[in-house]
Amino acid sequence: MTADVQIAIEEIKRTARRGFRGFTLPAKPIWGAHDSRHPNYNLDMYDPMWAVIQDLDLPITFHVSTGMDPRTARREGGAVINYVANACTQVIEPMACLCASGVFERFPKLRFALIECGIGWVPWALDAMDEAYRKHHLWAYPKLKQLPSEYFRQHGAVTFQEDRAGLMQAEPFNRSTTLCGPMTIRTRKEPGRIRPAVIARPALGGWPAGGGAEPHQSIDGLPGPAYIPPLARLANEGRRDGECERTPNSRAGNQ
Repeated sequence: MTADVQIAIEEIKRTARRGFRGFTLPAKPIWGAHDSRHPNYNLDMYDPMWAVIQDLDLPITFHVSTGMDPRTARREGGAVINYVANACTQVIEPMACLCASGVFERFPKLRFALIECGIGWVPWALDAMDEAYRKHHLWAYPKLKQLPSEYFRQHGAVTFQEDRAGLMQAEPFNRSTTLCGPMTIRTRKEPGRIRPAVIARPALGGWPAGGGAEPHQSIDGLPGPAYIPPLARLANEGRRDGECERTPNSRAGNQ
């Protein structure tokens, strides 16, 4: 549907009138294999859509496996290959499209989240965007007021299901920069409870003093989280308790 900007705008307005609190857009506008002739979110043809979403003051989400069919490998190892190489990675593209193209300079109130894609890759991706912008400066267009990673830190969030490695690196990474949030976890210590949590973002003033928990609160219109650091301890608890679990009717960000 986002291949046609006007149809997408009408659908966004319709769902907003019905009381929806956010929008899920496909990871790229046209389903299927990449083609440089296809429209994508970095192009200014989508400015009217961003303008409507900003005026509605509602967040955007991009979910894994919504840009193309991830089932490209078959037989031996196919399930693992398709998940790791083809499903989770799809959300990197819309993140880069928004952060590297000047969208947030034109629409500074836009907010977005990448859903169920893990968090361990985020530090690398932010560094990679900045590296490309600096080293490929002769070809990097438009010239931005900030580095691409800064636009992610100001406007973006990432959710995950199970990511022990991401949890282990998130806290030290966040002490000088911002990684992601919100996230939803469940461990066997609390089998009947879904605990929303968020990794610190600049608007929240960094990590709480002493690593204690903060009251439940809403973050920029996204699902209401609560601080639960230190994350390294949380990751270890999840490992000892049989890893973080997910129930069939609990999806990150939809509680």
